[in-house]
Amino acid sequence: MNIYLFGEFCSGYTQYPSNDSCKVLERLHALSKADTQIVIHRDDNLMYYAYIRKISENRYCGICITEAGHYYSMLSSLFPVFEKCIEQMAYKGNIIHFDSSGELTTDTGELYTRHEDVILSISSIKSSLQDIVEKAEPLPPADYSIDKDSVNYCNVNDNMDDIISSSYTFGYTVILKEEDYNTVQFNDYRAVLSRVNTENAWLKRINKEIKDENTKKCRQEEYNSFGIVMAVIFFIISIGALVCNRITQRKLDNAKVTIAERDNIISDRNETIAQQDAQLNDILQKCYNPCVVTSCSNTKYSFRFDYDAIEERNVTVTLKAINENSSEVLTNTHDVTFAKGGGSMSLYFSDPLNGSDYYYIVLICNGKVLAGRRW
Repeated sequence: MNIYLFGEFCSGYTQYPSNDSCKVLERLHALSKADTQIVIHRDDNLMYYAYIRKISENRYCGICITEAGHYYSMLSSLFPVFEKCIEQMAYKGNIIHFDSSGELTTDTGELYTRHEDVILSISSIKSSLQDIVEKAEPLPPADYSIDKDSVNYCNVNDNMDDIISSSYTFGYTVILKEEDYNTVQFNDYRAVLSRVNTENAWLKRINKEIKDENTKKCRQEEYNSFGIVMAVIFFIISIGALVCNRITQRKLDNAKVTIAERDNIISDRNETIAQQDAQLNDILQKCYNPCVVTSCSNTKYSFRFDYDAIEERNVTVTLKAINENSSEVLTNTHDVTFAKGGGSMSLYFSDPLNGSDYYYIVLICNGKVLAGRRW
């Protein structure tokens, strides 16, 4: 099984890894009609499964899996895998990301410039495809009575057995999905960004109106004060100076009160924005795991694992050891720091494990399992 990331980004078409498969991948995109679809292509003994997600009018992001000698019988499970991958890439924001309105966009030129992010995405896809790949079926002989360039369009809601049969019978099978292609977390994040963007625009407008009104009032008051002074000077200099001073002082005091009230309004708005930014940060922290565990092992005293991480994170993890025979659970927590780029880490059990029993060992962070094994 090989996995490709490809698409039309800021510098035109790009793919990773780069090889002579580009013509096939561009052909798969040319057959797409909806915002999201899976395009399947059979080339003799090789199957292509390409998920294509439209980003904008001239941009798209694609994920393609190639499988030799087998076809996937769990096609209905492919869409959630690909949609979750798009969600995670958007959260991380390195290949594709959300703009201020909550819509997908990209500033990526060539995918090789985001080598580390692409490798992490491919690794995540491979892990998610494990059940689908294990249940793949051997390819039946090709039906040469059907043109190898034949195309069959269908909808994700059509009969799945017919779609599976079409995938290895026709040259190309396009499964269109025109709605409900965003995950719940994806839509929640878009809604937060859209609301924050709307509120920020409103606050900026209110702030500008307040400043303009204050400026206008100050100018008007200056003009009125000047007119009073000139009138008083014209009639009587000494009395006019005293009256002008009192009137001007009173109006300036009123203006200061008004400005102070407006400043309080602006301060309250800024505090609201800060709270929303904090809420948004909490959502981001909980939406993806702090690391990807690549291997793990243990002794009866400790659990050791290697990991990859895209950024440094300080988190609390829970280490559990469940006795298979007695169902006893040994649990303890550790405050750890995952280093950017990855590394290794060892965590001690709350008590030594019994070497004569079998245990299920799991490492958990934010309610999500990072790693596990049976010992």
